[in-house]
Amino acid sequence: MGFSFGGWVAAEVAVKCRHRIDKLVLVDAFGIKVSDRETPDILDVFNTHPAEVQRRRWHEPAKWAPDFDAMSNEALVAHARNREALCLYAWHPYMYNPHLHRWLRRITRPTLVLWGASDGIVTPAYGRAYSQLIPGARFELIAKAGHYPEIEQPDVFVEHIVRFLQQ
Repeated sequence: MGFSFGGWVAAEVAVKCRHRIDKLVLVDAFGIKVSDRETPDILDVFNTHPAEVQRRRWHEPAKWAPDFDAMSNEALVAHARNREALCLYAWHPYMYNPHLHRWLRRITRPTLVLWGASDGIVTPAYGRAYSQLIPGARFELIAKAGHYPEIEQPDVFVEHIVRFLQQ
């Protein structure tokens, strides 16, 4: 199971080591280019105003978005280091591997592509396109959730996962 950038990593692992996994779950994953060269598929979180990024990340930003002013120095440093790592690994090209798009057909294990219906970072249309590239993959939406459905709708999220794993 991989979430967001971790979903990209999980998809890459599944392509290369599909014999080592039984099932795959991708949650609001990055990693592919679905539109033309000039159309961005993924919100540029580094060059978009932070308030707009927060609005697009969450279905209910006022309820769920972190309050950076209330964070400890250690938490702020961890957040900054996470962003730095994301830049290091996913900056060029921005948030995708140019080859992954055509490699996804190699995934032969049951796959669930799970998406927050209100995700404005990588939209549900992107998630649907992702799932269509994986043979037999199922695409499911979680209502009233943005880029982090496991946080905004944890019970519904778990229901989707359990149902998929029991099949």
